[in-house]
Amino acid sequence: MENELPTLVLMPGLDGTGLLFERFVSALPPNIGTHIVEYPNCIATLEEYAALVAEGLPAGRVVLLAESFSGIVALYLLMNHNLLVDSVILVGSFGSAPRRFLKVIRPLFPLLARSIPLIPIAAWRFLCLGAAASAADIAWLKGVLAQVNPSVVAHRLELVASARLPDGPRIGVPAFYLQAREDRLVPRKAAEDLRSLFTCFNILQVPGPHFLFQALPSDCAHIIAGILLNPPIIK
Repeated sequence: MENELPTLVLMPGLDGTGLLFERFVSALPPNIGTHIVEYPNCIATLEEYAALVAEGLPAGRVVLLAESFSGIVALYLLMNHNLLVDSVILVGSFGSAPRRFLKVIRPLFPLLARSIPLIPIAAWRFLCLGAAASAADIAWLKGVLAQVNPSVVAHRLELVASARLPDGPRIGVPAFYLQAREDRLVPRKAAEDLRSLFTCFNILQVPGPHFLFQALPSDCAHIIAGILLNPPIIK
């Protein structure tokens, strides 16, 4: 039917499991269909991640939603694959390395990935989930990350640290960017850099931490439903 809503294709953050979308999906209106991407728990190239998404896209109209790490995968998809998508929604994403120091600490990525279980609760609240995060929220996030091979996490961090804004014509797909106002991992400049890649780009600020969909699933579901049901004017 012509009035059917597009399927929301959810591309996960650094964990790659898709499990962290659970609360967000539960908060969406029932008439919004979703397709959750799961990346393999093994080292892969950006092209391999992009190909996996492209090959698994559901039939019909789709909207890509790329969380954090998946922003660089979505960009690769849009610039190198002949995809027909209604729009793309980027959540705390970036087109190039979000912090300069990442290139300096690249040799430490394997150690950092293995040390995730040892990160103190205060750091999870400060960097990821916000001050209101409960111990159960943090345990949930840590539990999902614990399912990912540390070498895979380290390699994904390598992809983040080496990311550069792609060259080429501007992307004609309408884009929305959800920017967390209290994001301590990705700076605001990342959204402006991405704006330069698109002909139509709209920034929507959300009061919350970097892990928006995990900290504020209902608020984010309301925003995303608004984009799909009543798309705002894109600038």
